[in-house]
Amino acid sequence: MTLHDPQNIAHAFRELADRAPDEEVILAEDLRLTRAKLALLIEAYARRMVREGVRQGDLVSINTSDPVITIACIFALSLVGAQYIQFSIDLLDTKEPNPRHFLRSIDVPPAENCDEIVLDNSWSPKFSKDDDQIVEFAGFPDRQATCWISPSTGTTGRPKFSAVSVELLYKRIAAIADDYGPAQTRLAMLFAPFSRPYVIRAVAALVFGHVIVDSRNVNFLRESNVNFICASPRQIRIWLGETKLEEKFPVVQVSGAKLPLDQVEALLCNFERVEDVYGSNETIKAHINVFKKQCDVLEVAGTPVPSPVEIVDEHGLPCPEGLSGTVRVSTNYLVDGYLGEPEATKKHFKDGCFLPGDRGLWKENNVLEILGREGDIVNIEGEKVLLSDVDDAISDAVGVDVASCFEDPAPEEGEGQLAACIVLQEGYNVAETVRSAWHIISRKMGLGVAPGSILVVPRLELTADGVAKRKFARDLFITT
Repeated sequence: MTLHDPQNIAHAFRELADRAPDEEVILAEDLRLTRAKLALLIEAYARRMVREGVRQGDLVSINTSDPVITIACIFALSLVGAQYIQFSIDLLDTKEPNPRHFLRSIDVPPAENCDEIVLDNSWSPKFSKDDDQIVEFAGFPDRQATCWISPSTGTTGRPKFSAVSVELLYKRIAAIADDYGPAQTRLAMLFAPFSRPYVIRAVAALVFGHVIVDSRNVNFLRESNVNFICASPRQIRIWLGETKLEEKFPVVQVSGAKLPLDQVEALLCNFERVEDVYGSNETIKAHINVFKKQCDVLEVAGTPVPSPVEIVDEHGLPCPEGLSGTVRVSTNYLVDGYLGEPEATKKHFKDGCFLPGDRGLWKENNVLEILGREGDIVNIEGEKVLLSDVDDAISDAVGVDVASCFEDPAPEEGEGQLAACIVLQEGYNVAETVRSAWHIISRKMGLGVAPGSILVVPRLELTADGVAKRKFARDLFITT
């Protein structure tokens, strides 16, 4: 194998493995992978992909819940010069993107009406018969070639997809690695291993010499010297519950949804530092609010990152501190637009900036407060109400696992009423939980905001960040 492009993530990792082959890079309670072993696995996967017909430029969907398989496939595709996309059911009926190959590991069920290549034990170097063969992998033709197709969150509908080039991906993972610091970070993530927030952080860690610890066991994380944990607000809340750790972890980085101040206070009981990241698939991180406590006094300050955020009015002019407006992100990490979505591209990408559709405002110490998505602001009895705030209030009720609120599609008393779908935690009474949720939202936000109908459902679709998909909830409400 000839290495020729340090910005190809597979080449970059292999060069690191050649320099320090025995360094451990992925740790789990039943697994220890060194750089050399991971590099061997990546090359075995790349050889098998070529035998299965994967070629330079092909778009390949990966469907697995195994973190090692995810990582091995992504780096192997970069060796081959093929494009990676995370599997989703939406890919089966889209014209663009249109994967040429669907790869699925045995830990996930097969997709209907999909011709899949199964990733089984025969892909392992242990069972491969061609480990000694020298293979010249094609790699990407140049740094502007597409290497990943990345989805948006799809919170309000079907996800949109963007192309990420070799050069842009490397710039992005370098920016993410800046968060880890110059010393070796030992990273644990609560994100699903197939999700976009997991994948980009894992690649950044491996290419820049850090260690991934794959566990949710607090004792194992402590023994493994984990010093950086990443999660969505919901994931970290469920993981810790009411636990107060004897010893704090150094850093938790939270992203994907609004982080309420009361949750910040709770997290600071278990972490020395809380980083609240605002960003998106289209831009990566755009701003970080950093929370710490000094002598039991909460301190917060915004940290500039290489993607400056502006809050602008309807004329595109900057809003003064404390005045809400539209979020606009100017960045060198921006994708070109959405594949096959010219209208959405025109709406969200303007003059080299990205308009995510969020409302926000600046506070003291460069603190950015995201109020919510512009489409999530509704008018209830003459008052502007943010639906995500209603979600959070309902979720505070004992027994509610996740909630999603929306305008009632068929209100009993005219327009401007809300409805909600909720998922109960195991073992809680339906009637009591619904009643508790209604009283909590009435007390916190007023009777007019309290949903007229609350439907208990077995599940709600979530984004990779753990946020309920509002369109899914509304459609479920209509059809139930």
